[in-house]
Amino acid sequence: RVAPGRVLDAPAWSVDLRATIDAWCGAPAPAGDGRDLSAWIDGRAPAPPTAFRGYWESPGYGGQQAVAWQDGPHLWKAFRQGMNKAGAEAPVMLFDLAADPNEASDLTPGQPNTVAAARARMAQEHVPNASFSLPGADPRPASVGK
Repeated sequence: RVAPGRVLDAPAWSVDLRATIDAWCGAPAPAGDGRDLSAWIDGRAPAPPTAFRGYWESPGYGGQQAVAWQDGPHLWKAFRQGMNKAGAEAPVMLFDLAADPNEASDLTPGQPNTVAAARARMAQEHVPNASFSLPGADPRPASVGK
C-alpha cells in the first residue's frame, strides 16, 4: 500500500504507530492514544490529520517531564529534569528540533513565551498518580496532623 521510496517528513512518535496499525487492521484505537497516520502514509491524505503534540514523563533523570509540538516551521521540544529534588523549580530546556535535531542549543533565554507555554502544557497534560509521584507536578500532600 505504501509506494516504494515514499518519504514522509512530518513528525510522528511511537503512540501514533499504535493508532495507525489499529486502523490498518480495522480495529478501533483507544481514545487519545496517538494519531491514525494511515491515510497520510499510504498517500490518501497530503498530511497528517492533526499537528504533532507529545507529552511524556519519566522517573528517569531524577524525574522529568517533556512536551513537543509543531508550530508552523518550528518543532518545539521542552523538558525539565531533576524534578525529584527541584520540583516545579526545575529549569526548562527548549529546543527547536526542526533547526537543531541534535538538541545542541538551548533556546530558553530567548523564548520566554514559548517556555511559559511549555510549562503550561506540562501542567495541563500531567495526571497525578499515587503510584508514580512526580514532585513539582503533583499537588503537595496535605500536612499530616493538621
